[in-house]
Formats: sequence, C-alpha cells, structure tokens
Amino acid sequence: MANTQDKSYFNQKLIAPMILGSILNPINSSIISVTLIPIGKAFGVSPSQTAWLISALYLATAIGQPVVGKLIDLYGPRLLFLIATSLVGLSSFIAIFTPDLCIWAQC
Repeated sequence: MANTQDKSYFNQKLIAPMILGSILNPINSSIISVTLIPIGKAFGVSPSQTAWLISALYLATAIGQPVVGKLIDLYGPRLLFLIATSLVGLSSFIAIFTPDLCIWAQC
C-alpha cells in the first residue's frame, strides 16, 4: 500500500502565518528600537547600555529560528508552540521582579 501523503506537499494554510510573521518581525524590531531610550530611563542607564538588548534579540533570532525549525521537524509544531509560549510567559513573569538593568549589563 503506497503512502498517500507526499512529503513534498506544502500545506496552503501555512501561507498566511508565514506572510504575517514576515510582516510582524520588522515591526517588532522597530518597536524595540524606539523604546530603547524609555527602557534606559526606566532603569537609569544610558542608551548605549540598552543597545545590547537589540543585539541579543537579533542573535537569539538568528540562532533560534533554524534550531526551532529542526525541532519542529522532529517533535511537531504543537509541542514546540506550547513550550515556547510557556517560556515566554515564564520569562515575562521573571522580568516583573528585575530590580534594574545592571544585573546583565556592565553598569
């Protein structure tokens, strides 16, 4: 019995999320760039000390996207989505208790 699902098949439902992700990624970077000065003022540091935030974002994105793509191939999108959403929620919760930016930046 032949396998009826061709591995080269591209699900048409993926087009809209891919386009949306391509549009939202530059918007996200722009939002972070614009907010670097208010972030620095809130934590009492200079804009040059907050610049590492955008560098860390780009580095994490450059490394994370191919790695997550491979993990999705191995474990499936649903599991990875749930894990990633949980990590974002956990890191957001931890960020509430951050006393200042100088924990990670050399102030």
